Amino acid sequence: MNKANSAKRGTLLISLDLELLWGFRDVSVLDRRAQRMKEAPQAALALLELFKKYDIHATWATVGLLHSAHPQHALSYANKLDPNSSLKTLRLLEELKQSDSERHALYFAPELLHEIKKTRGQEIASHSFCHFDALDRGHHPKGFEADLQVAREIAKAQGIHLGSYVFAFNRINSEYLSLLKHNGFNSYRGTEKSWAYRALKDPLLVPAQRLYRLVDAHLNLSGFHNYQLLQPRDGEPLNLPASRFLRPITSINRPFQRLRMRRIHQALENAARSNKIFHLWWHPHNFSENLEANLEMLTEVLRQFKKLEKSYQIRSMNMSELTREYLDLHSR
Repeated sequence: MNKANSAKRGTLLISLDLELLWGFRDVSVLDRRAQRMKEAPQAALALLELFKKYDIHATWATVGLLHSAHPQHALSYANKLDPNSSLKTLRLLEELKQSDSERHALYFAPELLHEIKKTRGQEIASHSFCHFDALDRGHHPKGFEADLQVAREIAKAQGIHLGSYVFAFNRINSEYLSLLKHNGFNSYRGTEKSWAYRALKDPLLVPAQRLYRLVDAHLNLSGFHNYQLLQPRDGEPLNLPASRFLRPITSINRPFQRLRMRRIHQALENAARSNKIFHLWWHPHNFSENLEANLEMLTEVLRQFKKLEKSYQIRSMNMSELTREYLDLHSR
């Protein structure tokens, strides 16, 4: 099958935000999150095994600091950041220098990244160097670009080329897209085309937004969010929007699990039948609690994918693979 025909098939795109405790800006929740983060590498390794079993390609959007094994190494890179944008990161790294290896494991994961790197079909992408919030009022383009450059540098030292990007907190600053492209990123994960999935300036609307998302995860309020690729604007990377967040099973939402799974199955089948992209995403640490049940949930999704693969030739790709295919086809 040539590339042009292959590109007309449906695609399952999976991206995972690997961030450990760097992903939490509310310090009041750190103690409660710590146990989940201790078990996050185990959950990530279990995901890798499942991906190998079902031949699933995935993108692991990784906070650059995870490449370090200890705070001193991380500081050698963090000191190259824009000072005004990195004060909190530098303070935390200085504090971590006084802590033990058990706490370091909540912030650094070089061994896990090595396992991901050597697994077929897996892409290590960027989730910024220090979980940089692109919409933070205290941040600016200079700080964002410095963060990009340091993220690429620390990955390159591990033999990793970063080509895909996922914004921290899914807070996308459209003014920074040209900086992504200028610094070698050819694609990024956008958000679903609905007000409920955009970063809102009015905090009073956030509770309503969260409620809508919760209902939408169980009932089809906003559509499937499957799509075909659109030509990016000049000087900007390719947008690979999210379609659905894979919500983990908890004791509270377990009674509604069938509704959530039906929502995902319908979207995946729609992508297979209409030759569109279904982009599923989550954090590995989401699976830390109730790991076995969450792996069973994902297994159910992947089994459905394999059935659709036989019936409709839907394929599994990571972000860089899909981007390369698109760029190859449109460079002719």
